[in-house]
Amino acid sequence: MGACAISPTLVLLDWADQDTVVGISDTGAVHVSTDGAATWQDSEQLASAIQAMSAQRTPRGDIELLIAGENDVQAVIID
Repeated sequence: MGACAISPTLVLLDWADQDTVVGISDTGAVHVSTDGAATWQDSEQLASAIQAMSAQRTPRGDIELLIAGENDVQAVIID
């Protein structure tokens, strides 16, 4: 993951916990901030068009995204 101090342009955004923000750009790139959106890191690249998303921390501490596409819903785990 590459760090970025400038906030990326995001079309979907959700808080996974009080410090962790997850966003998805219009190209399907997932960006994660663990410091309340002060800095961002590139993460996954999603292949399909995303309609909606939800983020949360798992009991293990991973970030789980629930992603709704045009025809399906999928879970993506970010370490």
